[in-house]
Amino acid sequence: MSPPKGSILAASALCLSSLASGFVPAISSSRRAFSSCSRTNMKFEYADEFEKSSKDIKMTKNHTDLLTDGLRIAPPPYSVVGREAGLTGTVLVSGFLQGGDRSDQVVFDMLHTGDGLKYDKIVALCEDDKMAKKRLMSRSARYSGLLDVLSFVQSDTNLPSSGDLQGVGAWVARTTADLSAVKSVAELASAAAVKNLIVLVEGVTNDEDSAAMDAALKATDVDFTLLNFNALVDGPEGETPYRFLNVTDSPASLDGTAINKDELARLVAVSLTLDKTLGRSLSVKNVKSTEVGAVWLRALRQKGFSRVQEVDALLGGMVDVPYFLRAQEAQIKFKGLREGSVKLSPEELAIKAASDKREQRRQRIEMMKAQIKERQEDILKRTWKALAVAYNDRKYAGKGGMDEDVFNKQNFDEYILDAISMWDAGVNGKKNRQSYHTDADAIWIPQMLEKYSQKRKKKVPSE
Repeated sequence: MSPPKGSILAASALCLSSLASGFVPAISSSRRAFSSCSRTNMKFEYADEFEKSSKDIKMTKNHTDLLTDGLRIAPPPYSVVGREAGLTGTVLVSGFLQGGDRSDQVVFDMLHTGDGLKYDKIVALCEDDKMAKKRLMSRSARYSGLLDVLSFVQSDTNLPSSGDLQGVGAWVARTTADLSAVKSVAELASAAAVKNLIVLVEGVTNDEDSAAMDAALKATDVDFTLLNFNALVDGPEGETPYRFLNVTDSPASLDGTAINKDELARLVAVSLTLDKTLGRSLSVKNVKSTEVGAVWLRALRQKGFSRVQEVDALLGGMVDVPYFLRAQEAQIKFKGLREGSVKLSPEELAIKAASDKREQRRQRIEMMKAQIKERQEDILKRTWKALAVAYNDRKYAGKGGMDEDVFNKQNFDEYILDAISMWDAGVNGKKNRQSYHTDADAIWIPQMLEKYSQKRKKKVPSE
């Protein structure tokens, strides 16, 4: 005997909500049935045409822990918004190169090689320029080209003078957890019209000082990011999970914590380029692998996020940090429903599941459009480059007399197909090409032939 219709809706809504609430599955699984369950096969109808196809839902006795599956709780990688000012020209670094620690070089390495950073001059403010030069004159600094852009300014304090800041577009200032020091940095940066400022505050502050530091920086017209940490420890980036908090929320939470020096150097380089860090006062610390922030970070990395995308998502990018918390909430509700301790409306869960499904579809479509555009631009670039080479070869071989535009029109159809084959080879053959690229080619290639080729009747090659 078939189960009552109401129980089917409730169970279906329950399973869908536990999986769809806050989750963005990969494109490859867009039409695949959600499955966290087994035994009773059920059907559920969605709200639009795309979602009306029936999905087999399986109910099991024991559900999988959603929070251990990074592919479920993290979205696909996405394009981030970057800053435009203070990424070229001169950057000044102060507060490092104190004592005899040679590991400070990692900060200068990140500023030299970081994604989006193109500084032609990196100025190190130091107490003893001779000692500082010895510490940074390493083989890696020489081979990477860091020494070609590095210069030194000697100062008795950790703060530069107004003359030292002349012509400086970006400033990385490390200071102690002292309100007056942060205010001095803000005043100097504003007076020198620094475009991009990173303030590294070392030590634990109290609530009043944290709020005052943030207010002092926001009172200027400088694009800033404040990163507060308690202590630095040696360790490579990417090894220990870390977590961001707003510095004004709970400054005492940094007490007894630390952050890897290489990790902080990477965060400095990312903060200079990322729009999401603009005007933010943040604290950062290493966390245990079982803490909320570590699970969310691990999920992002499992999904293939770059370091820049990772920081953007942690700070509230496309999905914001509550994305993870929604996954946690969905799991709690799921457990509560199974145990009978939570009573939720099946209709409410069904509406939310359908809404999340539509949003997932919209994101997939946007991603496909971006990938199609990128591929078409790459193919055209390859085509024009190959045509230019072929025309020059013809000309230097003594077969001149033909205008380059005429040559391009006569041969465009052949060279664009060669470019497509070259692109396919990059993904191990056209059999591995995504189907939406093939569908787009059916419209795009005739358009290109109509625009650039004399042989306008040529058909798109069959797959």
